Amino acid sequence: MKAPRSWRALAGAAAICVFGGGLGADAADDPAGLIKYRQVLMQQAEATMAGMGVYMNGQIDFKPGFADQALALVATARDLANLFPPGSDKGAPTNAKPDVFANAQMFRGATMRLGQDVTRLAELAKAGDEAGFKAQFVVVVDRCGGCHERFRAPL
Repeated sequence: MKAPRSWRALAGAAAICVFGGGLGADAADDPAGLIKYRQVLMQQAEATMAGMGVYMNGQIDFKPGFADQALALVATARDLANLFPPGSDKGAPTNAKPDVFANAQMFRGATMRLGQDVTRLAELAKAGDEAGFKAQFVVVVDRCGGCHERFRAPL
């Protein structure tokens, strides 16, 4: 049975957003709003990693939900570079270093590598590969730390 036309259209539009252009910054975005939005996304990513860190510290068993949580990290990583357009360094307090804007291509490359790393984390979680997940989690933490060191001022 075919999906209703409206569902197919909605799925197609969602695929374009997810795989085509992302949900990046719009030219009309208010810089202060954009700064707040990206800060919220980063706080969510930090909370997700902290939750997985409880497992990494041996305090809980491996959870099947880690796959979905890692997919949320993939979505954030995919869109991250688009959330730092020129001029979005002013309008509200931000910890983004000038290098984010001065070296935009380098920053974009770092976010692409993060996206690849968290995609692999999601794949390993979905497969239930605990040893692989643990090793890849360390890769992701290192990738996050390297980017923060280069592109984010201390909080």
